[in-house]
Amino acid sequence: MEHLSTLKSLQWSSDLNKRRFELIDRDLQGLINMSEQIELAALTQLMREQVETEANLPFAGARKLHRSLTSGDADR
Repeated sequence: MEHLSTLKSLQWSSDLNKRRFELIDRDLQGLINMSEQIELAALTQLMREQVETEANLPFAGARKLHRSLTSGDADR
């Protein structure tokens, strides 16, 4: 897999997710080596950064719910 510095510049993708799952499987089987452990940690960090970005939060639904609750429509 790519060097650690290259991983940090990548966008999260299904290919990276697939590789992360492969490494998790190797870890669970007790077959993972040190460089793969580092790669897995980097991929997990990259995934968390993507998942936890503000762009991925469901603001549209939250705004609709807020409007509904503050306008009194929730009682209907």
